[in-house]
Amino acid sequence: MSSLTPHAGGPSSAATALPAAEGRAWLRARLPAALHALVAIPHAETSADDASAPACWTSSPPAHAFAVYLWREPIFGLTLAVGASGPLGVLLDEVSVRMLPLAEADAHEMLSELAASRLLEGLRGAPPGDRDALVRLLLAVGGPDGLATRADDLAGLILDPVVVHSRGVTVAGVRVTLGVGMPTAESADGADAAETGSRTAERVQADAAAETATAAGGAPLPAFVPGRVLLVGRADGEAASCAEAIEPALAKGGPLALVAQRADIALEIVRRAGTLGLRFGTVVAAGEPIDLDPSDYLAHQADDAATRAVALYIERLVDGQRLPRALAEVAARKPVIVLTAGVRRANGPAAADWATDAERTCDRSAPAIGSEAVWTAALRQANAIAVRAVEELVDTMQMLHRVPPPQGRGVCLFGNGGGATVTATDACARAGLVVPPFDPVTEEALLALGIPPGTSVKNPIDAPGNTLRRDEGGMLEPLLRIAMRDPHVHALIVHLNLQTLSWLGSPARARLLISRMVEAVCAVGGRDKPLLLALRSSGEPELEDLRRREEAKAMAAGIPVYPSLPAACQTLGRVVAWYERVRARRGVAG
Repeated sequence: MSSLTPHAGGPSSAATALPAAEGRAWLRARLPAALHALVAIPHAETSADDASAPACWTSSPPAHAFAVYLWREPIFGLTLAVGASGPLGVLLDEVSVRMLPLAEADAHEMLSELAASRLLEGLRGAPPGDRDALVRLLLAVGGPDGLATRADDLAGLILDPVVVHSRGVTVAGVRVTLGVGMPTAESADGADAAETGSRTAERVQADAAAETATAAGGAPLPAFVPGRVLLVGRADGEAASCAEAIEPALAKGGPLALVAQRADIALEIVRRAGTLGLRFGTVVAAGEPIDLDPSDYLAHQADDAATRAVALYIERLVDGQRLPRALAEVAARKPVIVLTAGVRRANGPAAADWATDAERTCDRSAPAIGSEAVWTAALRQANAIAVRAVEELVDTMQMLHRVPPPQGRGVCLFGNGGGATVTATDACARAGLVVPPFDPVTEEALLALGIPPGTSVKNPIDAPGNTLRRDEGGMLEPLLRIAMRDPHVHALIVHLNLQTLSWLGSPARARLLISRMVEAVCAVGGRDKPLLLALRSSGEPELEDLRRREEAKAMAAGIPVYPSLPAACQTLGRVVAWYERVRARRGVAG
């Protein structure tokens, strides 16, 4: 975990930690005149034995006290964080992080991520705090025209405490660190970047080398050729073989695009997606980055009208400061799903040097943060969808490709009895979803179907075997249609445990019953609300064959299929959160 404090940017940099009084003077000289009144210490004093220490409260700080930190992160550059101040900040151990420049939507999101921000609502009779004023302060420091963009010599900044009043805020403690020779993306990449220098990435497909475009950094960008894998970077025979294996899938075309820094990962993603009926129109398999990195290829995906969603696998960056901007440009038009791996280790030495230097020059009371949180914040700020595994990436692409945008977090769970539906309720909660009670009209309509005893007409719906056997599975379709119409339900997840269902009669009758239930799910469809199907198998060969047949049937009807209820819940929660951020940002933007 790297220390989250302003710092000198590395052992080779010169830095000065200004005493509190000089820090306030430096800040006043650079803040807009309207914000000069913020920099005051009406309730704080500086420690007598350490003139450079940040201001400390002589008594307990007020309830609405926050801390703002600005520093230069080795990968992404200028970075801003906010959290609670004083003992509460230590107790909660939370900060919200964003890269600069900061948009107004980013500032609001940062506060919404903090449990401490609820204090601003006026809990238990306490006076509320001016949330908007705190947002304005964050923008004054890290916004497009903020302090950080005008002060080239700024290495780090601590505003602690920031007292939020019922109207306005007061910055009661200031710590400024000035430095020169700040680290760049090139120096943060370490010895490999120094060794390779500025060299053009090697193309393996010679037949596509004639057409080039100019990348943002001035390096030649190979052309995208329909039906061919664009293989760049340090390529070897294995990478070329993977590219050849991918190209048959590209010949079919598709609305998805993939940029992966490993040819073998690209092949795995394309093949897994292919088993789910997903097709790619563009695949970039990029090896070790030299001049070109994922940011260069993303620009093409943003402008490609045929591409509906983009998947990205990243291991290492040439220019980390460009990536959030490139991601945001694409994500403003279409979903971008990002899987990162190894980036924390690949940039570890530079981050370790920075942390050591930060501890020597900065406030030791600041919280700690690692590159995991910084990467998460960068992807969230760009409104990309972060995943942790290839399986999650493919599951997310499947849902985005097949379901309409969910309009809320309410989920109806349907299962064929047992504990799986109960545990799925917990899985929904972990995914940020809710399982709301049905509207009374919905319950009355379900009872009117003449459902046999033992079947729940509440959410979640547990239907035992005697219900599912009714009319040879014919009761399932009207039941699902009624549940889908409930105003509190924004998505429906159907879980069929194939092992349990296989016990409902002879093998032939059980297979017929399962087939009819899947057909009922397909008939209901997910035209207005997302409808997901979880087909659970014990792994036995006969059940696996059955699962694959029914899975293919559902996917052909546009129903996304998942191997378990938790996988369906996690994927839906991820997609719902992304759509909510899209709507919130459009609302803030007006």
